[in-house]
Amino acid sequence: MSKKPFYTSAENYLQNGLYALIFAIVACLCWPLAPQANPNPTGILLPQGNAFASISSDQVQVGNTKPINAQLVGYIHTQLHYATTSSQSDSTNLAKSINTAKKLAAQYGANIIVINMIGRTIESGPLDGFVIAADAYHD
Repeated sequence: MSKKPFYTSAENYLQNGLYALIFAIVACLCWPLAPQANPNPTGILLPQGNAFASISSDQVQVGNTKPINAQLVGYIHTQLHYATTSSQSDSTNLAKSINTAKKLAAQYGANIIVINMIGRTIESGPLDGFVIAADAYHD
């Protein structure tokens, strides 16, 4: 007496086809959840205890040295994702990043930012980005 397999060949194909269909449906549903590169710079201002009334970002000036008698408001860091920076010139990336830094400074009432570093991150690949590190002051 020979043993009959648990599944016949046709049942295996049907089962595998059903698994493939379920996998395809789940993949299609999860595809939009994949992270996308932000085309705009993002940033943060780390406050240092002095906050002033918010001002317009148009009132924020970019300087190269700390003004005399100015109060430190905080440290700014901005980053523009590599997928965006690779398709634009460095001057465009710089302008976008400076505007983001000015908006962050304006939220805390800083009217001067002093840029300490401009460049690309050290990572190569998808985590690479265009960065600015600056200090925000109120004069």
